[in-house]
Amino acid sequence: MERIRLREAALSPIRRVPVGLWRKIFSLFCFSGEYPISLYSSERDIPGTDAEPDNAQGYYNYKKESYIGVNARPYTLLSVCAHWRSIVTGIPNLWSSIRIAGHFTLDLSPALDYLLSKSGNFPLIIQISLTYVNIHPNNRDNALQSIKFLTDHALPRCKRFIVNHSCCRFMTQERIHLSLPALESLETGIPHLSLVEAPILSHLKISHIHESPNIIRFPLTRLVSLEITNNIVLQSLVLRILPLCSALQSLSAPFRFAGNLHMKGGVFPDSPKEISSLQNLQIQITDFRQDLTFLFKYFELPNLSSLEIEVSDSSSSVFIPPVTLARGSDFPTAFYRSVSGLRKLTLRFQDIRYHESSLDHIADLPGVLTAMPSLTSLEARQQGLSNPQLNRLDALLIPLIVSPDSTMGAIVPKLSTLSISYNALLCFNCKPSSEAAFKYVLLSMAESRARYTKLAELHLDYPGFDTICECNCHDSGISSVFEELEEGMKALGKYGLAFAGRKLPISALSSC
Repeated sequence: MERIRLREAALSPIRRVPVGLWRKIFSLFCFSGEYPISLYSSERDIPGTDAEPDNAQGYYNYKKESYIGVNARPYTLLSVCAHWRSIVTGIPNLWSSIRIAGHFTLDLSPALDYLLSKSGNFPLIIQISLTYVNIHPNNRDNALQSIKFLTDHALPRCKRFIVNHSCCRFMTQERIHLSLPALESLETGIPHLSLVEAPILSHLKISHIHESPNIIRFPLTRLVSLEITNNIVLQSLVLRILPLCSALQSLSAPFRFAGNLHMKGGVFPDSPKEISSLQNLQIQITDFRQDLTFLFKYFELPNLSSLEIEVSDSSSSVFIPPVTLARGSDFPTAFYRSVSGLRKLTLRFQDIRYHESSLDHIADLPGVLTAMPSLTSLEARQQGLSNPQLNRLDALLIPLIVSPDSTMGAIVPKLSTLSISYNALLCFNCKPSSEAAFKYVLLSMAESRARYTKLAELHLDYPGFDTICECNCHDSGISSVFEELEEGMKALGKYGLAFAGRKLPISALSSC
């Protein structure tokens, strides 16, 4: 019977699965869950067996035990059988993404050496994050040995490197120089980029920097993507390095010039600098009109195809009145030349608490849209406004209404996809007159554009539940209004308009 059992096991169909198919299955399993491999060193408390005799409260003795933990799906596969183990250890890309975290209570070099041996010569993705800003003195040597092991054996073939601010601060204090000859993408908070040498770097995401561009040790002319987190202190840096980024295609950065004390005394170019390579621009601004005017006063982007504008002043700790521009003044000519070929525009209106004029300037939207004749996709999101007012987005929707008798023609005539998202609305019970106006504007816009222009898709998102308003109304009437809107929109299907409406989940409304 034992021989029969062994023979049946040897003839099992699972043993005839080709190795190439196993490689594909294992890759799907490892890359679809808790990946990358997480390697961490920490310590845990182990309760003692004897109570302290002099302690009246009855506390117990505790022993600290340092250990190395690993969260990795490849390790699970290793323990199944010898055949699977040989296959998994022969797939180097399963071991090529490593995350290092924790307190560095132990030296991670031996564990890292094992992982690197399994990755072969495959390009690496490495992420280092320290739990605290300051490493405990007892763990300093462990952290130094682990990071130096990485710099000697892993970073030479690292193609993507991610380090959090705590780790950056530690490496800066220890003056650890990073040489990354194969690095393509860097996400960092390193205050001193002069410590980083990356000759082929093309993607950069930074949050803190205290150096001028002339001491950065990687060529800015190779950058394809630059992302700067929402830190207005870095605006002056952006203004200095952008003219040097001749190959830049994607930029995400704050441009909140209105009332920004950090911009005072800055040296700006007399005429707009042309960046012909830039195609995708994502900016965070405070004052709609003034910030856009300032931006295109200094830069001209003739090949811009996608523009995302986020209007918010929630990070303003002190109210600084913006410099009000004349209402009749035009945007710079560089703005009109930059957006004439724009195909995608995204407008996000976040928390507006201080700069009320930034909402008033949204009335400039008709002029902005008129300058975008090639626009095919438009997304507008109203989210988290402290005092939501429907007439704010009416400034966008009303100009989109198409009239066959108009002599000026349709604004953005090539628009084929329109997405509108309302995360904050007035209470329709408190102001019933606003309900009729709201439905009229939306339906008129949708019907006219479906009939007379190329609008083919309309997406409408709205609050998924009714909240208590300032007047203690337990039913603001939002749900019923949008149910009527959905019926009206579906009736426009005879014009070939595809409509999709959905209630926003509670998670999307948490900031409102």
